[in-house]
Amino acid sequence: MIITLSCRRHETVAIGSQAKGMRLLLADEDNDFAAFISRGLTRHDHDIRVAANGRDALLMASDDDFAAVILERHLPLVDGLAVLRDLRGQGKSAPIIFLTSIGDPATKIEAFDAGADDYIIKPVAIGELDARLRAIARRPSGLISSGLLRTSTIEVDLFRQSVKRGGRAIPLPLLEFRILVELLQNVDKVLTRQRLLKNVWGYDEEPGTNIVASHIARIRAKLNVDDHVDAIRTVHGAGYVIHGDV
Repeated sequence: MIITLSCRRHETVAIGSQAKGMRLLLADEDNDFAAFISRGLTRHDHDIRVAANGRDALLMASDDDFAAVILERHLPLVDGLAVLRDLRGQGKSAPIIFLTSIGDPATKIEAFDAGADDYIIKPVAIGELDARLRAIARRPSGLISSGLLRTSTIEVDLFRQSVKRGGRAIPLPLLEFRILVELLQNVDKVLTRQRLLKNVWGYDEEPGTNIVASHIARIRAKLNVDDHVDAIRTVHGAGYVIHGDV
């Protein structure tokens, strides 16, 4: 079964574009959940196509160009992981996000190794999902295929969700990892607190506590080891930046 939901403004966006609306494929057998996600993303100006099983998702994604594909891990007829592998085997480079209730580390690693660009555990706030989609859309196209972000000493593997500095592994919890990725996707650019709140947390307004500064401080403490220079620079009154030579 294929369900189609469209928003008033239809915009197809290439990866790397700054335009807001994106043409998306959502594959989930739970019709109520799919309708909830579709309504929410439509309010963010996205154009949604929905497939209720993996076979339809694979057919739709093979025949059409979507800005991104959102997959449940377990789908009827064709499993979500098989859909991902088939699309990558076809040379499809559109970002693919798993949105699933399965959160064990081995399953996540399997998905990233197969070429997933993100892995989100249900339930998810619509604002966070929209922010993740927009963050992926800003990535250079080469980043999607390599899955690596680098400065002179820092390396982040998006597929394995791992961080190294100077060859040393730096364990980061998921939220800190996402903040670091947001900064590294914008090397040498100052990111405001408001932008980090929107893109990482999905907040439109700053909450009462200074959560950005406290998380940045924790990331700094973990990255600034072995006599490395401070990886994240605070630009007072503006925000935070990582330079490519750190």
